[in-house]
Amino acid sequence: MGQGKKSSAKAIGIQQRRRQVLELRRNGASIRAIAETLGYSHQLIHKDLKVALQAAIQQNTQSAEQNRQLELERLDALYLRVSKEVFNHVKTLDIQAVNTLLKISEQRAKLLGLNAPEAQSIRVEHKNVEQLSDDELQRIASAGSGIRVVTPPRRKTQSS
Repeated sequence: MGQGKKSSAKAIGIQQRRRQVLELRRNGASIRAIAETLGYSHQLIHKDLKVALQAAIQQNTQSAEQNRQLELERLDALYLRVSKEVFNHVKTLDIQAVNTLLKISEQRAKLLGLNAPEAQSIRVEHKNVEQLSDDELQRIASAGSGIRVVTPPRRKTQSS
C-alpha cells in the first residue's frame, strides 16, 4: 500500500473518531468517559472534540449564509415583480403593493443586519452567578447577542 493511501486511511480514521467523540459528547458522556470507551487519552479526546465542534460551527455558518443568500434572491425577485406592478400603474398608486414593497425591504434589512440592534436586558436574581444551573446559564446564553446580565449589588455587611 502506498504512502498516499496510508495517510488517507489515517485521515478517514481520525474523522470517524471525531464523529464518534462528538456523538458520545452530545449524548452526555464526559471527556474522560469517552477516552475510556474509545481507548484514547483524554487529551486527544479533548482535542478531537474541539476540532469537531469548530468544524460543525463552520459548516453551520456556511449553511446559514447559503440560506440567507437564497432568501435574499427570493426577496429580490419578489420585489422586482411587485415594483413592476406598482410602477406600471403610474396614474393610480396601489397602496397594498407599496406596503408589500415596504415589507419586502424590511425583511431584506433584517436578513442583512441593517437594522439597529435591539437592546435586551436580563436580570439575574441570584446572589452569585455560579449558583445558576446549567439550564439557566444556557437559557441566558442562547437569548441572543447584546445581552447585559445585571446581578444585584453586593450588600455591605456590618461588622460587630
